[in-house]
Amino acid sequence: MAMVRRIVVFPVLGRRWAFTAVLPTGCDGKSLPAGSLRNLLDTLRSTPQNSDRVELLTQYFSDKMYEKFTAWEATPEGSFRNRLHSIGQRMLSRLGPTETFLKAIPKDAGLVEIVYPYDINSRLVRRRVRHLAISGEVVHRRYMYGSIALLPFAVVLGVLPLPNVVLAWNLFRAYSHWRALQGSRRLNFLVTESSSASDDAITGKQGEQSNTFKSDLSPDHKTQRNETTHWVLLPSKKLDTLIKLSNVPRDAITDGTVAEICKEYPLDPLEIMKWRDQKLAIKSFR
Repeated sequence: MAMVRRIVVFPVLGRRWAFTAVLPTGCDGKSLPAGSLRNLLDTLRSTPQNSDRVELLTQYFSDKMYEKFTAWEATPEGSFRNRLHSIGQRMLSRLGPTETFLKAIPKDAGLVEIVYPYDINSRLVRRRVRHLAISGEVVHRRYMYGSIALLPFAVVLGVLPLPNVVLAWNLFRAYSHWRALQGSRRLNFLVTESSSASDDAITGKQGEQSNTFKSDLSPDHKTQRNETTHWVLLPSKKLDTLIKLSNVPRDAITDGTVAEICKEYPLDPLEIMKWRDQKLAIKSFR
């Protein structure tokens, strides 16, 4: 059975929209502890595709680096590693929301469900999602190659008697951009692999949407869809009501409205606020 990914799309200020992926059940948004090397070797032996093996190795070392980084938080206050952890946390908090969103789209996703405010035109929603996927592919391919090009210079710093933070950061950025690139490609495939004329077949006519889709979209909510498409549009009246309470798009969405939306859908409020506050988020739609 194909993996289903649900995303929530809504305006947060003027022409600026937020694109967030619903967090899986039990997910706290952090990396899981990496397994043992023996388990990795066993998994590699049972994996026939070389590309999948490379991804497993990359994920393993990425998780190991994350474990080591989080362990620095417990070091004595004011120590070198504790300061590095604080600097790293500040740098991570400045990562763009587009990158985080695209990384949340798995490469094996077979269907994407797009939840959006009821009164917004469905074609506009799909067009914006597709534009984000296309622009994300261009941007993250460029930055991935840039991070890889800097790796040889970062390796040279390994001769210093200090943790090679520059190498670790470049490896992380290259891997992060690679994941965002894979997510953008998959999302573009999912929302493009059908004719635009089938939008009405998915959402139904404007007067029929309230009967087909409920405002409280539960995890077991089932919809009728055209089997030739890989996406389903889910207009939500409750999301539309919450957005209008903040007088969006004239005003910025309030923190209280963000909290209410995150109660309705398992979303990360910090990522929504990044879409609202960061100036970089505006460039995607101008």
